[in-house]
Amino acid sequence: MGSFLGDHAITSRGTSFLQWIQATGLTCWNELLAFGIPTFLSGGSGTSRSSVIDLFLSTSPLLNPSMQIRSDLSLGSDHKMVNLTFTPYVSPPPPPTNHPRLLWNLSKLAQPDTLKIYIDTASGSLDNLTEQFSAFLSSSSPPPVDSLCSAFAQAIYDALDTAVGRRTPCTMQKYWFWSVDLQEAMDLRERSYQRWRHSSGLQKAICWMRHQDACHAVRLSVQRRRRETWKEFCNKLATQDFAKTTATMKRIKSHRQTSPVFVDPGGPQVAANKMADHLQQIFSGQFLPARRPPDQTVMISSPIAIDESCPFTHLSVESAILKLPTRKAPGVDHLRAEMLHPIVKQVSPVLCLLFQLCWQWAKGTIDPSLLISRNCVSAINSMRALQSLGVNHTGLSRLLSIRLYRQFIRPQFEYGLAISCFNIKQVAVLEKAQNTCLRMIFGGHSTSSTSVFRHLGNLPSMRERILTLGFKFVYRAFWLPDEALFTLLQPVLTNPAHQWFKLLANPIWLSLSNRQNADSKACKHAIRSFLNQGLFLQRSQQILLSACRPSLGVDPILWLPMTNYERSRFIRWRMGWLPGRPQPCSCGLHTTSRHHVIECTGAAIRLHLYSTVQPNPIDYVLNMLPLKKPKNNKNNAFWIFTWPILCRIMLDIEQICLSGVDLADHAVTDREQLFLNWLPK
Repeated sequence: MGSFLGDHAITSRGTSFLQWIQATGLTCWNELLAFGIPTFLSGGSGTSRSSVIDLFLSTSPLLNPSMQIRSDLSLGSDHKMVNLTFTPYVSPPPPPTNHPRLLWNLSKLAQPDTLKIYIDTASGSLDNLTEQFSAFLSSSSPPPVDSLCSAFAQAIYDALDTAVGRRTPCTMQKYWFWSVDLQEAMDLRERSYQRWRHSSGLQKAICWMRHQDACHAVRLSVQRRRRETWKEFCNKLATQDFAKTTATMKRIKSHRQTSPVFVDPGGPQVAANKMADHLQQIFSGQFLPARRPPDQTVMISSPIAIDESCPFTHLSVESAILKLPTRKAPGVDHLRAEMLHPIVKQVSPVLCLLFQLCWQWAKGTIDPSLLISRNCVSAINSMRALQSLGVNHTGLSRLLSIRLYRQFIRPQFEYGLAISCFNIKQVAVLEKAQNTCLRMIFGGHSTSSTSVFRHLGNLPSMRERILTLGFKFVYRAFWLPDEALFTLLQPVLTNPAHQWFKLLANPIWLSLSNRQNADSKACKHAIRSFLNQGLFLQRSQQILLSACRPSLGVDPILWLPMTNYERSRFIRWRMGWLPGRPQPCSCGLHTTSRHHVIECTGAAIRLHLYSTVQPNPIDYVLNMLPLKKPKNNKNNAFWIFTWPILCRIMLDIEQICLSGVDLADHAVTDREQLFLNWLPK
């Protein structure tokens, strides 16, 4: 921007930017505090260039401003670090805590004096809530249930704050990425930069070359360290306890979730005012058509009377509170059983009134279409977050990705499915959404089939999950304790059109011969028989699926020890991606179909099998892989002979399909020994 900043360089972009600054009335602090000091220095290609590029702008004056440009640091960039410090007119707000829950010093409740203070404080607040809740029982208008729940939780919060006080979560910073080698490389880069700045003549060129070598060494060290930490992370997730793996993924996923926020350069208050004005304009009614149909008055029926059919009493609520398990993570209300047990006598009347209010105004229904839409959107968004964390075909292993999908994504699909009934179109929407998530794992295109991959990972279809969950719900409903809510509600459910009687028509439930006395073993057998029937029907309709194992379970090719190249070939063979689309074979006789590549490589002869073996020689051997580690070595001779040949055949097939790619490095014999070394000696 020329003389405005004391810069010798003038460009059309800088001139336009200067005109914009002057038109908007902004203050450029580089002009006032660092006039003529460049923020961009480049000494490459034998020329020295400098300019003022990195600027600080503000709409209002600053108190005690000062600016420092660190030209003495390299930092691997031609742009220099610029520090602007000033005194704010108002004290900045405290940084928000990132901890997801409120914490208290609950161990202090073991002290009698502290426990008495807690009980007395909670009693006063809960007595006032009892009076408020009782007034709503006789009211003809719906009660504000959310506000009442918040008031109940706040009363316990205040009592805990008074008695034991809140506990600040400890924050631990772990410098897991930075290493001694990285620090040494960084120090060498900065030292070489200092030597270049203070050198002259021919020595300056030599120092510049050394500085460039040091910068290149830093970049290589960072890339090497990134690969090392990523491999360590993946191996740790795959080998450690799966509960710790899910906790790690959940923590990373929560840190990456961001909520959209409307901001304004004028500050948060200006943004809030603009949003309020916008909403006022939208909902003012000025955009509605001039001619509208008459308003439909929504009639709110009177509440249900509290009589003998209401299942909630003080004793039942108190008994349920005392049965709550301890040392469990709280929900969104931050309340734990340890907080409720000492004041159970004071809490049970309030909760009983709250439950009775909910019983009075219970008008809720389930919209299957909205439920499915909500589940699909939530699951796909969560799957995209997991995909960015390594749950994809280039990141974590397929087996670990499937387990993480079961743990994090499938429960979001299954929310509310056990108590709902769906039509064919609604089930198809769920199937499509699950297929989208599975394609993110194995890297398929938008229309690729997922039936083989689901069979390899023992993932049932959404229709099978709906019927299985519904069957489990119906079965458990007959074994609930007498004081359970649903047990108390069953005598009231007499209408044949009720949802409960639709759930009783579950085909798995109807397949049980003795439904009332069925045990868990009979239920597992019924579910497995239902899934086997579905698998048998699908195998008769799909060629690739008919070549896989005819039984349920995770396919061994996902977990047996082998190299990534070998596992990838076996998975692609199962899914039909190898050989893939037909193309001219290297033999010049046929195209690369599955049948031809088996004949072209002589798979049957090399494996000492008949060419007519079903489904084909390669899948026949894959279906013979052990489902668990053998206890003896009686089959070792077979696998010592067959496994290296099978791996070589798959390599030859891939070489035929990828004729322009050299796969010689993939044929190292040591890699073929991973599975053989796993076998018992």
